[in-house]
Amino acid sequence: MYEGIYAARDFVNMPPNELTPRKFADAISELLQGDTARVACMNKWAVEKLQMGGIIAVGKGSMNPPQVVTVYYEGDAESKEVLGLVGKGVTYDSGGLSLKSAANQEFMKDDMAGAATVVGVLRALMLLKYPVNIVAVLPLVENIPSGMAYHVDDIITMYNGLTVEVKNTDAEGRLILADALTYAQEKGATKLIDLATLTGACVTALGTVRTGMIGNQQEWMNTFFRIAEKNHEKIWQLPSDAAYDKALQSRVADLKNTGGREAGAITAGMFLKHFVHPSVPWLHLDIAGTAFQETPDETGYYGATGVGVKAILEVLRGGRSEG
Repeated sequence: MYEGIYAARDFVNMPPNELTPRKFADAISELLQGDTARVACMNKWAVEKLQMGGIIAVGKGSMNPPQVVTVYYEGDAESKEVLGLVGKGVTYDSGGLSLKSAANQEFMKDDMAGAATVVGVLRALMLLKYPVNIVAVLPLVENIPSGMAYHVDDIITMYNGLTVEVKNTDAEGRLILADALTYAQEKGATKLIDLATLTGACVTALGTVRTGMIGNQQEWMNTFFRIAEKNHEKIWQLPSDAAYDKALQSRVADLKNTGGREAGAITAGMFLKHFVHPSVPWLHLDIAGTAFQETPDETGYYGATGVGVKAILEVLRGGRSEG
């Protein structure tokens, strides 16, 4: 387990010039290729051919083109259950044309912590050899302003066909996650977990103590909450009333990519819900406050935490009995 946590931490702690989307994809391939895991990487042209509009748009501004890494862990050939793991992999987030302030750009190397957590889980599984099946989809991009960058007021056609009106280019994580969630279901996921350093609003609500959670099936959320708490990873369920969805309504597209400042962590999760089939149990973990320790703790530790690796591994270890 701890080798997985350390792998996640190491990736998050790397400087962004040393972990571009391509370099990250290559490192994942090298780390995870093995008897029980298969790694497939798609470059910019493959992503464009599939018309993954969210990933294409977010990656347009950077000279380092996007990559999508899919990892198949096959530990139980007789089971039809496949857990889909989707991790946000923004290797650096400047905010795009909706540029962050200089102060808010600090630590934005950690905006790929969701993808790093998924890699950590998979690395641990290769050593622990749990009898489970995983399909992991990792969209890797840089969100950088340039003459090629996507704009506020653009309308994007997503991989599942929904159209999205861009109201803020710094609400980019949900765009790449949405395409990845669709792709994970297409590749056979029967349950889904996505992890992302998604919103500053989650940090405002929960600080750096707890990870925010939204999902579509209460039993699945209860199971994860119980196991995470036992393993000292603190979670808090956010509301997902249908009324919050109104903030995402657009006059010119199916959705807007942001619902504004109010309830930002909730509306970000509600956006993702539109890309998950109602019959597929799904939960979204906003690790914006818990993925990176910006000041040293009482032990002197500083940096990436590897949050989520323990909880997910324990869910997989006890999944058959926990339901």
